[in-house]
Amino acid sequence: MLLNGTLGRAWREGEPCGSKLVFIGRHLDREALERGFADCPATAGAAA
Repeated sequence: MLLNGTLGRAWREGEPCGSKLVFIGRHLDREALERGFADCPATAGAAA
């Protein structure tokens, strides 16, 4: 598994903000991945 990320600039006032995860592979179980992420939502103040 490879993981890469960099910090970009701060969001501009009124600019839509968001993040995207990209999974590249074969025979990935989309439903299982979505369930896994839905089961661990971030909360305010949680450690990164």
